Amino acid sequence: VYSSWLFRKRFALPNSFLMFSQFTLHFDQVDTVANITLNGCRLGQTDSMFVPYTFQIMRSCLAHDNELSILFQSPIIYAAN
Repeated sequence: VYSSWLFRKRFALPNSFLMFSQFTLHFDQVDTVANITLNGCRLGQTDSMFVPYTFQIMRSCLAHDNELSILFQSPIIYAAN
């Protein structure tokens, strides 16, 4: 609980998906405090696991091969600051 940890997920998208003009990433729950990036593009930050989060993704942040990263901050250190 005193250190941060990183979750990474690599995934591929077909060209037919990349032809769309609007992209949304939705989380029903993300544990407490986290910074979310997709291929290096900052999507946003979460601060409550009881609230759903939806992020709009710019087309320039997507590629055929992608990596979603979620950096979970220590809730104890976050609360202390």
